[in-house]
Amino acid sequence: MAEQILIIKYDGLDANEHTLDLRLFGESLAGIDRVASAGLIMLTTRRMPKKGERFPLRLKAREPEASSVLIQAVIDNAAWALPLAHEIATGVSIDLLTSWFGAVFNLAGGRSKEADPHFNKLMDHLEKVREDRVELDRALIKDRQDERRQTRKLIEG
Repeated sequence: MAEQILIIKYDGLDANEHTLDLRLFGESLAGIDRVASAGLIMLTTRRMPKKGERFPLRLKAREPEASSVLIQAVIDNAAWALPLAHEIATGVSIDLLTSWFGAVFNLAGGRSKEADPHFNKLMDHLEKVREDRVELDRALIKDRQDERRQTRKLIEG
């Protein structure tokens, strides 16, 4: 599976001076971890996380890009759990993010009936992602078959 990239970028203000308030940055990362972990547990198991339970998220840091405070991380073991992670992390659609947070916050608030439409929307999107991947795989297989046919024709004269 290709690596999934999550980019957290700070622009302007202190970032222009290549500085960042470490406490605020740490709080941001802790908040992202809590929401992502709780959300992945809730959406994969349809239950609230137990006290202290975390989804196993591990990040591999990359070097920041020049002229900004940019921290890139490779999500190396979460993408298998929820194929929507890439679409959510890369900002494919506000609607998808709205569904993600709607499902997570309603489940966390004990309102599973209100979470259902959001969850169903996520599952519909997941099905579309799977269909698109199957279609892409079929196209790649066809291309490879065409390449082989052309190569065979060239070899056979």
